[in-house]
Amino acid sequence: MATAEVGSPPVTSGQHEPDDWKRDERRSDFVRLGLALVVFFLALLGIQRHHLSMLERDVFRLINDLPPWLLPPLEAVMQLGTRFAPLVIGALVMLVLRRVRLGASIMLAGTVAWLVTQELKILVERGRPAVFLTDLPRELSSGGPGFVSGHTAVATAMAAVAAPYLPRPWRRFVWGLAFAVGFARIYAGVHLPLDVVGGFAVGWFVGTAVHLLIGVPRPRRTPAEVIAMLGDLGIDVSTVEPGDVYAKVSQPFLVTTAKGERLFVKVLDPDPRSSDWVLRFARVVASGERRGYSAMTSLPAAADHEATVCLAARDAGVRVPRVILARGQGAGAVVVLEQIPGHDLSALPPEALTDEVLQRVWREVAQLHEGRIAHRDLVRGNVMLDAAGQVWLVDFPEAQLGASETTRDGDVAELIASLAVAVGAHRAVGSATAVLGAPAVTQALPRLEPFALSPRTRAELRTRPGLLDSVRVACGGGPETTHGMLTMHRLWIPALVAAASYVALLWIAGWSDVQDTVANLGWRWVAVCGAIFVAAPLLTGYALQLGARRRLAIGRSAAAGAVANSVQLIAGTAARRRYLDGYIRSCGAQATDADETVDLVMTAELVSRMGMLLAGLVMTWWQGVPDLETGFPVPALLLVAAATAAVGWLARKAVRRTWPLASRRKAVAHALSLTHTSPERALSVLGAVAAGEAALVVALAAALRAVGPTPPMSHLLIALGGAQVLVALLGVTGLPAVIESVAVTVFCAFGVPAADAVVALLVYALFRYWLNGIASAVTAPRLAPVHLPGTRQPTLS
Repeated sequence: MATAEVGSPPVTSGQHEPDDWKRDERRSDFVRLGLALVVFFLALLGIQRHHLSMLERDVFRLINDLPPWLLPPLEAVMQLGTRFAPLVIGALVMLVLRRVRLGASIMLAGTVAWLVTQELKILVERGRPAVFLTDLPRELSSGGPGFVSGHTAVATAMAAVAAPYLPRPWRRFVWGLAFAVGFARIYAGVHLPLDVVGGFAVGWFVGTAVHLLIGVPRPRRTPAEVIAMLGDLGIDVSTVEPGDVYAKVSQPFLVTTAKGERLFVKVLDPDPRSSDWVLRFARVVASGERRGYSAMTSLPAAADHEATVCLAARDAGVRVPRVILARGQGAGAVVVLEQIPGHDLSALPPEALTDEVLQRVWREVAQLHEGRIAHRDLVRGNVMLDAAGQVWLVDFPEAQLGASETTRDGDVAELIASLAVAVGAHRAVGSATAVLGAPAVTQALPRLEPFALSPRTRAELRTRPGLLDSVRVACGGGPETTHGMLTMHRLWIPALVAAASYVALLWIAGWSDVQDTVANLGWRWVAVCGAIFVAAPLLTGYALQLGARRRLAIGRSAAAGAVANSVQLIAGTAARRRYLDGYIRSCGAQATDADETVDLVMTAELVSRMGMLLAGLVMTWWQGVPDLETGFPVPALLLVAAATAAVGWLARKAVRRTWPLASRRKAVAHALSLTHTSPERALSVLGAVAAGEAALVVALAAALRAVGPTPPMSHLLIALGGAQVLVALLGVTGLPAVIESVAVTVFCAFGVPAADAVVALLVYALFRYWLNGIASAVTAPRLAPVHLPGTRQPTLS
């Protein structure tokens, strides 16, 4: 046992290099890498080599026209972004502050960022502001291409790697310096705004990559510091031992006072992982979960909050440790509790977790929830079993008083998942059901999703593949059976039919014309089309959440919507409907609510597409009906469209379970009846679905813009809306070539060159169907079961 005597001199934080380095502590860095790439490609899409947009020009003029007296201070700030700045700053950090790892990280990140920007400038070859604008108020001498800003990238990379080492006020300062460098480059007239945005993205990416490579610091208090802190608070300490227990936002110590009293001391972490805004953002998008009260307030307030929750829980009859003291001390804060003589459940062998012990755990949880208190981090490590066999709940930094039912459901889901790792899914769920009741367990289903669970539980579940699915099944999310999953090999039939149709379309358009069109393809607009299809599933997820009577995770629902579209590609509309129905039920919704949600969403899709077609026809009539092309290649394209539709209609006969027209009319009538009983619900779903359909129209417009001038909006609405309505009325399977061939025929009838129309629709199909199908084959096993025709159909509970 590590023992420290009273009066040992405290060790000042920051005088030594941290020795606790864990590369996996900041999984949010992967989200940062993704966000940095998104920012970079958005900046790249916004630039043109020989043209400057009006918005970028106005932003540049606004900054570049500022008063001249700002030049000296901003010119000094700009030196932080030179190629030598990382070497100088890194060396000073090593020699003066003696932070070798921090200095090396600054050198590495800044140098790599500068090298990357030099290569990007050669590849993009965008000019400096003087190339596009004249009569600049100021222009410091700078040659070569402008995209991206090397100074901004270097400064941002250094700020990104230094931030984890610094207190929060200093983090804001270094980030402010990085932004000031970018601002100064625009003010000096040597970079355009998008050059700076691209440089910021490059620097952010490089700095984050260095974090993943080297690691980030995690400050630790020494026993001597704890003795000094407690002594200032009037607690005479005899011995201090670091606590080997689970602590999410604090550093625990086991303390013995001079009077022999044994205490549990929590020194609150000044920078807990849960305070990471990127992690909170990712969790909210993926699961709607908001965690981290302690991360959103000051340390003294966090200590007071934990003490208040413990007192409220004791008043509610819950066994929690007695609070001795909770107070801020200098730049930190400490919570002192009585020490429970026992072990947390994560330290006990599985055989010690008997059914009686599990039920005692759930009785304490029920008592906690009866007092309208949610723990919000209820893992096995925060449940203790003392020598007398009594259960205690501990560690309340993120607890919430007056918690909603949804928040309390999160406690149930967290503890079920955590217990399942030790005792299995059926025992964990069975003990919860015996105490809380089946409805309470079923209500927790939406929270049984990876991002809704704590990082510790997710890490444990990764070592037990399939366990979370078994837990969801045991909670009522569906029977434990073998399902026909969406896999790559099931895509070959629609791919083969579509390939034949595509070859016919390319042959009709003319191989040489198609080659010329591809050679002159506007790849920037192709990227815009792809970006829209990446974001569009979020609208589908939002529509499912609006339609369901319970809270669904938007991120997970968006993935389920994308998988459902791929299911339709394989087996038609009926299979897509069954998939969405099964997904919503797997989230804990009742069968009636799931049916209503799917009926609302799919009817809203049909109404939106018919509205698109009607709007296109009205706009065409209002603007004057143009002379339609009736000669070649329109008849040939019409023949291909009819043949493809016929194949799709025949393929429907091969599907064992179809969605007949009578059932479709019944579903539409059901959805329309809901507009009377729940008009707000129906209209909100229609709005979200209509926004998703509008996004598809914009994506098609981007694809057409990539090959030439964009046709009038009325033609887009008629082509896409008409093709989708035709497929819905024919009841064919989801063979995508039907929509493409019909749309190509319509565009050619309106005078669009056949090669342009074919290439644009193939680009559209690539993103909407095929890349989505491949991605769905990867993500499908992590979502609801895919019930395809030809597989055993379960009866969902």
